[in-house]
Amino acid sequence: SAQAADAAAVGAAPREPPPGPAQTFNKNDLASVLSHMCGYEAVALESVKAMRALASLAYSDAAFNLDDSRVLGQLQRLMAIHQGEPQVQLAAMRALCNMAVDPDTAVKRLISPSLLAGILKSMDGHPNVKDLAVKASEAAARLIAAEACPVGEAASDGGPVRSVEPSEVEGLGALGGFFAAAAAGESACQ
Repeated sequence: SAQAADAAAVGAAPREPPPGPAQTFNKNDLASVLSHMCGYEAVALESVKAMRALASLAYSDAAFNLDDSRVLGQLQRLMAIHQGEPQVQLAAMRALCNMAVDPDTAVKRLISPSLLAGILKSMDGHPNVKDLAVKASEAAARLIAAEACPVGEAASDGGPVRSVEPSEVEGLGALGGFFAAAAAGESACQ
């Protein structure tokens, strides 16, 4: 559930990386990317590398990449661990933006309160990372478009068709979740 994912995202302190130089990983294999995301979660640069690979995999097939439920939990954990690292937040927004292309993935898996709050925070941007606010806004727009998309239609031209019924969506949905996050003070945009 969304609440369980939120609780796991905050979790314990980051695990120490393996000794020695960072190991390489197969950027085309989800298991390898996830292993790197977990093994090097304390290292911002390695987190960025792994989330860039995740964004690339998600671009190929958003739904496939979320078949492993650990992926979103670890992505949220990296966002929480590296809250002050705009490059990590940008890599996370790119991955979420690519995942949100699939309307079923968007409405079933990407509307947890902590993810929506993270997107909202990233919409504030950062002076040294010009694309952060843009990517966060694009992710938000895709989530809301997926929610508004009628069943049996695509949220974007040539994109996947939505099959998830509104009754299958947990919680407040994307738009309601963004309003709740903003009301809770999750962004400087208020």
